[in-house]
Amino acid sequence: MYQQALQCHVSSGLLYSCVQSGLAQAYAQCGKEQLALDAIETAHQTFPDHPENDASFLYADFDQSQFCLWEGLTYLALGTHHSTQNERQESQSYYQKAWETFAHIEKDTGPITATARDRTDILHHMAATALVLEDPQQFCCYLEKGMQEMVALGSKRRRKELIVTYMQGRNIWPQKFPSEDCGHVPTEVHALLLNTEMKPSASRRSLISKEVLFLLRREA
Repeated sequence: MYQQALQCHVSSGLLYSCVQSGLAQAYAQCGKEQLALDAIETAHQTFPDHPENDASFLYADFDQSQFCLWEGLTYLALGTHHSTQNERQESQSYYQKAWETFAHIEKDTGPITATARDRTDILHHMAATALVLEDPQQFCCYLEKGMQEMVALGSKRRRKELIVTYMQGRNIWPQKFPSEDCGHVPTEVHALLLNTEMKPSASRRSLISKEVLFLLRREA
């Protein structure tokens, strides 16, 4: 589909960058490393300095946060294609690039303005990236942030995705759940998934925590 789009005359820099970003992700998923990297480079070169002024801005559904998301997913996919022990260093390098790309959403200097949908997706993928980077503290931090955004967004699909990611983390670091390092939301979800009773302290009875538990009970 993306290759077909390239056959058309695309005068919009934003739209062309969007197509290249999608193509990069598709190449990465197929293990075509250099083609994916070339497409990402082209996407950067053609992304306008002021995308809101581009003629296609209103219908392209592609802005800085979307670019951040797609580029990060491209690096994540590239990392999965270096799975042998000898390729571990290169794999971790791509995972680190994915992390740094996603992290633009929270930089203190000029953070990217993202929709609630994109922010939830990026925070979730940051938690997933922390898994492959073997960083339980960052995993717990961004899982909790993702859950808070998910509750505010009210997305059932993203709720399911977060549960899957949580379970992956719990399988990798069983000793970390529950843990003070992981904050209150993962701890409460851990208790729920084990079908145990839990009475949070007053400081933990936030609206977000209650709603997360309620939504996950419906999913169990």
